Amino acid sequence: MKKKLLALVCALALTFSFAGCTISTPDTVGSIGDFEITSGMYLLAQYGAYQQAAQLAGSDQDASDVKAFLKETITPDSDSGETAVVSDYVAQKTLENLESYAAIETRFEELENVLLKKGDAFESICVKPVRIDGDAVYLKFDGIDDRDQAEKLRGQLLYVDRAHAVELDDDANFIVDLIGLDGVDDEGGRYGKLVDVMQPGGNDVYVFRDEKRRETLVPALKTAILKVDLANGQMLMSAKRLREVAVTDEI
Repeated sequence: MKKKLLALVCALALTFSFAGCTISTPDTVGSIGDFEITSGMYLLAQYGAYQQAAQLAGSDQDASDVKAFLKETITPDSDSGETAVVSDYVAQKTLENLESYAAIETRFEELENVLLKKGDAFESICVKPVRIDGDAVYLKFDGIDDRDQAEKLRGQLLYVDRAHAVELDDDANFIVDLIGLDGVDDEGGRYGKLVDVMQPGGNDVYVFRDEKRRETLVPALKTAILKVDLANGQMLMSAKRLREVAVTDEI
């Protein structure tokens, strides 16, 4: 019920804010569980959702005309051909963005330690979230007390051990578990090992490299990836779909 109420709030705010109307904005617009959604956070989520819709605009659609574009129809999933009215799509994506923000806050509030890589070893360090702003998290590291110390950590990745990893949906996998899988198709084709997962936005892209150092880039589409078999170290793909969407290049 709470999600439905929030979705309604999203839809109503969308109608007014994107139509250019002036309305008074409350400090908060709702909550997801214990996560309180500020008006600023909501607008950030909504803006991101609209930008996603704008990227799907057809050549005959003008996303800069917000009021008109909200009434248009777009195709979010070219693979299935499913369509959606832009206003509905933006409201749904706004809700998804807010749920993502809530999950981020919960995740970091529960996380007490992270690992920093030092050479070939990992060092545990205590962390505490100071502020969470949308998808940006500001952390306080134990023992890091000034700007100079913090600058030394710039660009470093934070790691967690598997015991403290988040739970995934049944059809999801950690990237680290995908790396090294053998890429094969249902017609006997072989593409080498999965060596990288690119995340350009939208669908992930799997990068396979064979013994001849030839790379094949495969978008992570449900119609292209038939089965991920971690136990046997293999990713089974549709040969027919790969001929349509995969890109092969020499390196």
